[in-house]
Amino acid sequence: PFSSLRFLHSDKVFPFIGDLYKSGMIDVKDVFRYVKKLEQEDNEKCIESLCKLLTTAGKELETAVLQTEFESDWYSVWERILELSNKERGLPLRQRFLLMNLLDLMNGGWVPRLPPVAPKTYVEIVAENQTLHEKNEPAQKVEKAVTESVISNEPTVVATEQEILKFLKSGQDVYTHISNWEIENYKGRKTWFIYAMTRAVLRFCVVGNTLDNQRFAELIKLLQKYINSRQAEVACMYGVQYIIVAEKGNPKGLLEHVCEMLHQTHTVSYIAFLDWRENWSKSPVLEVQGKADAQITLATFFIKLFWESIRPSSRYKSIVKELNSFDLEHLVSMAKLPPEIGKRIKMEEEREQSELNRRERDDNFAFTLSSNAH
Repeated sequence: PFSSLRFLHSDKVFPFIGDLYKSGMIDVKDVFRYVKKLEQEDNEKCIESLCKLLTTAGKELETAVLQTEFESDWYSVWERILELSNKERGLPLRQRFLLMNLLDLMNGGWVPRLPPVAPKTYVEIVAENQTLHEKNEPAQKVEKAVTESVISNEPTVVATEQEILKFLKSGQDVYTHISNWEIENYKGRKTWFIYAMTRAVLRFCVVGNTLDNQRFAELIKLLQKYINSRQAEVACMYGVQYIIVAEKGNPKGLLEHVCEMLHQTHTVSYIAFLDWRENWSKSPVLEVQGKADAQITLATFFIKLFWESIRPSSRYKSIVKELNSFDLEHLVSMAKLPPEIGKRIKMEEEREQSELNRRERDDNFAFTLSSNAH
């Protein structure tokens, strides 16, 4: 009976009834009775069941019903479906779209807009993949050839490091030689060049476990010539991490000393240090061993940077300038900034507001005195 069927899942019951009718196992009058009862209901489940039933057997049912006394009822069913599909009825979008698809199917002669997707056999899947691979193979060969022609012309990090180290040891005009060699060999990937140059400079300046301060101070100017972005500064820090931590085993005091000189000479900014520490740039290609050891070693250094940054001074303008140049993807909101920067800006704003309030009080007091004098 219908009362027991209408509460069953429409995906299973009513498509099955439609298939039974198409197979000649159910009479047209019985199926049309289900259609009429479903059409008279307003609940979402019955509407969905009606759509499933007519989608499955609508073509055969229409041909049979129009030859019986239910012809007028058949047209009234579609008028009801059209009425239910109107927006004013307030049906959920799912049911409305099901009804609209059903109307499109009927108006299109029961020919679906998209062919039904049937399960594919293993042989069909293999043949389809083979055809797709043959189509994409020429494009992949061209792309690979272009990529290899670009990258193969640029030296590796190790080759770049060795070449720069050779220039440094030669004692000739280092700036000119490196500049000419870089222009000739590097068309892109500037961060790789900074990374390799930092490694070469540190190899040249670190003797044993000691940094040659004079030599390093001179070569910092060479680094500054090429470091012109925060990404380049972060690449420089990865070079420092590789030589001092990963390769030399993090000798005591060496990492802090190098970072201190890079910061004091404004080669690596506070933001770049934080970027390197927090890995905001997401640069796994530059990530090398020893990051955790380096962060532990530089804990005191970062605390020192923080306390220097929150001192009320003209350096407040420098941090604002750094923040303005900070990538927007990392600076969506204050909540995403490192805590120390947020505290620093808040303290500076409070200090400025306090200064404004003090000046306002002084002006009011002076005005009161002048008024009393008159």
